[in-house]
Order: sequence, then C-alpha cells, then structure tokens
Amino acid sequence: MLDILANFNWERPVYFAITVGRDNYMGLEKYFQLEGLAYRLVPYSVASPDGQTGIVHTEKMYERLMNQFKWGGLNNPELYFDETNTRMVMNFTNNYARLAESLYQKGDTIKAIAVLDKCLNEFPQEVVNFSYFTIPIIDLYYKLGQNKKGDQVLATMIDNYITEIKYLKEFDSGSGLSQDIGIAGQILGSLGRVLQIHKLEDLSYSYTQEKGIYYRAKEGKKEKIDFNTYRINTFMDEYISIQ
Repeated sequence: MLDILANFNWERPVYFAITVGRDNYMGLEKYFQLEGLAYRLVPYSVASPDGQTGIVHTEKMYERLMNQFKWGGLNNPELYFDETNTRMVMNFTNNYARLAESLYQKGDTIKAIAVLDKCLNEFPQEVVNFSYFTIPIIDLYYKLGQNKKGDQVLATMIDNYITEIKYLKEFDSGSGLSQDIGIAGQILGSLGRVLQIHKLEDLSYSYTQEKGIYYRAKEGKKEKIDFNTYRINTFMDEYISIQ
C-alpha cells in the first residue's frame, strides 16, 4: 500500500472499504471522502461535520444509494440474517443517515426525506431490528418536520429495547449479560434525549390509558392521542421500573 501511495500520482482513485478495521486506514482518515461503501483518498484534508470518518460526497452518495445499489431482497422478512449480515445492514443504515444529514445541512429537505424513506423501505424493522444507527434517522425526521414518521420509528425502538431488557433480566445475574443490558439501556437513554430535544412540549402532559384508548391531559384539558405518542412519552417510567 505504501508503494502504491508513493507512485500512483493521483492518476487512479484509491479506495478503502468502510467495513475494514481502522488500523487498515494507516492514519489517512482525514483525507477520506465517503462515496458509498468505500472511502476515496483525496489530496486534501477534510473535516467531517458529523465527527465520523470521511466527508460525504453528497452527489455521488445520492446517486449510488438511491439509484445504483441493489440490495438483493434485504427487505424480505422470509430471509434469515446472521450476525455478519446484521452488522452490514447497520453500516448501510449509517450511510443513509449520513447522506440525509448532509442533504439536510445543504437545505435539500425533499431529497433528505426521500433518503430516509428509502432506508427504512430497504431495511425494515421486520427484517433487522432498528439499532443505534437508526437514532439519527429519528432525529432527522423530526428536524424535517416528519413527526409521524419519527414517532413511529421511535416507538418501535422503545418497544424493542424495553422488551430486550426485560428478557435479559430474566436470566441469572452471573450469566454474563450485564453488558448487553447496559447497551440497551444506553440506547434508551439516547432515545430519551431525542425526545427531550424534539418533543419537550409533549413531556409537559400527563398520559393515561383507559380501556385501550390513550389520552394526554394538561391544565384540566384532556384529549385522545395515538399509541405512538403515548408510548414515546411514557417509556422512561417503565424503563426506570425495571432497573
């Protein structure tokens, strides 16, 4: 690799896969440009605004993620995904989120929403559970005014991780699952911060459920709400109760 870098004179592009370990990058990360599933080495230092590796090349990323890449049925719930493929879906999700954030920062909100929608259509919850890398998608939906979409994903993630913690806590404390419980708890904490940032007004209500109907009330006024609104504003109480 050092010989290539010393002699290629920028006449041919050099790429590094996004899936390899950081030690393979040889300390060149500040010269990386994200163009899809690989970083292109560029002859100038770039600072990524999101703190991740490589600055996003918005035009190339959009064309590849939205039009060129074929995911081969990753949205088919009848397929089995092992741990390796699950991690790959997390990488893909992160790429869509980074592209959408870049588009949002440039003011192209229509394309940003399309990217988020495409991501959830290609990698739905029914196939691979939403992960830590889905949190930026929720955040962006709210930033882009797509509150119902944000609520739906947020409520789904809350259910996933509350259920996971309850399940893991059924095992003996010596079963070595404390790290998994801690990770799930950290994700719930991150979801709580998203809620505080984007739904602070909602937190000022009290929430109740009566015969399968959900309500919120404030200052003597009571109104019906949907399940997602109820779920995302009451999950912290449930989380605290299972600690």
